[in-house]
Amino acid sequence: MSITTLSDRGGRAAHAVPRGADAARTLRRLLGAAALVLAVVVGGCDFDVTQPGRAEDTTLDDPAAFQPLVTGMSQRLSHALWQVAYLTAETSREYVEGGRIFTTKLTSIPGRLTREAGGTVGWTTGVQARWVAEDGVRRFRELLPDASSSPLVAQALVHAGFANRLLGEAFCESVIDGGPAGSHRVYLEHAERHFTEAIEVAGRAGREELVLAARAGRASVRVGLADWPGAVSDAAGVPDDFTYNARYTNTTLNQYNILYWANANSPFRTFSVVGTFTEGYYAETGDPRVAWGSDPAVPTAEIATVPWLYPLKYRSVTDPIRLVTGREARLIEAEAALRRGETELAVERLNALRAAVTSDLDGAPLAPWPPTASAEDAWRYLKLERGIELFLEGRRIGDLRRWSEDGSPAADVVDVTDRIRLCLPIPEAELNTNPNLEPGHADPVNPLYTGPGGAS
Repeated sequence: MSITTLSDRGGRAAHAVPRGADAARTLRRLLGAAALVLAVVVGGCDFDVTQPGRAEDTTLDDPAAFQPLVTGMSQRLSHALWQVAYLTAETSREYVEGGRIFTTKLTSIPGRLTREAGGTVGWTTGVQARWVAEDGVRRFRELLPDASSSPLVAQALVHAGFANRLLGEAFCESVIDGGPAGSHRVYLEHAERHFTEAIEVAGRAGREELVLAARAGRASVRVGLADWPGAVSDAAGVPDDFTYNARYTNTTLNQYNILYWANANSPFRTFSVVGTFTEGYYAETGDPRVAWGSDPAVPTAEIATVPWLYPLKYRSVTDPIRLVTGREARLIEAEAALRRGETELAVERLNALRAAVTSDLDGAPLAPWPPTASAEDAWRYLKLERGIELFLEGRRIGDLRRWSEDGSPAADVVDVTDRIRLCLPIPEAELNTNPNLEPGHADPVNPLYTGPGGAS
């Protein structure tokens, strides 16, 4: 079962901005004084861009604009997701930098997530994705007589949930509509609330795929909030074959899957898996989830000293990025079992996932992890399996942070010590425009981080 974030009927993408004098300065700067409308004609899975334009916020109160508004939520979320996944994958050692020609640069010091290095990448788009979805929910509830059972409201709530999850997993702190800095958990709490409401509304609307997406999303958020009973309860209701995706198109660069385009040799060769866990693991196992290739005619990345081993997870600019899956639900159940001390059950769950994957080397199921593992070994298998399953989906940075903060065993699976922080800081643009923040604001430092520049 594979579901995308775009609507069944499609429509032009419409983006709203805050209304009223109390709208946050940051959002006014980002989105402008009027609603941004990206006119997109949807046909099946293909999109043709027409003339972009601007519309007053009140035009989005027309019911004819509601479906395009939901499509706009989807596009904002997809844009934010590729930015976060692209920037943080180097930090989490999913790949190493291979070049700096592409417009959106990786950090100048490999993996160092400072304000100067990261800029506003992920923040502007993430905040927009959150606000557009949440404001859409508000608008629909004010104007739709059947809002409590509307598929549009359910879709908007699901988008709001995933946008908040993205911010909560990737950023060091939260800022809501120009307010003060708070814990990153605030975003996760917002996501949990949106997913809970989405389950209720989608259920009344008869949209089972949205119920499952919200339930799987809430399970993942509850992991971040350390609500393991709640996470397991939600995960149990998600079937193995369920997938809910962020969709990409070939119409504009911002809607490309940049994890393919920035490394497709057209002309960019921005990153490589050389020297990462993936390089040796795929060569040994043929696990297609982390497949990579090479080309004798193009042996190096843009940087001539970096062998170009390119990931094969994404094969075109329109390949989707998964937001949640039933397989992640099984990983949640495995981690919960480990936290209860049920090592054998945890490894059994992991091996069931591996048995469903066939090796690129011989077509046989992947070899299982040893069933008699120690607790520490089982934790290592779990952390590796999550990294393999969620490879290049923008999720690894959040996993590494929560494991470093709660002291989970086998925290040395990826060498991140003395290099980086495990979250994106609030950017200078926000500090300079938000009256509730100071330009010298210092970000939290992860317990694992011991290098210089921790508060920069």
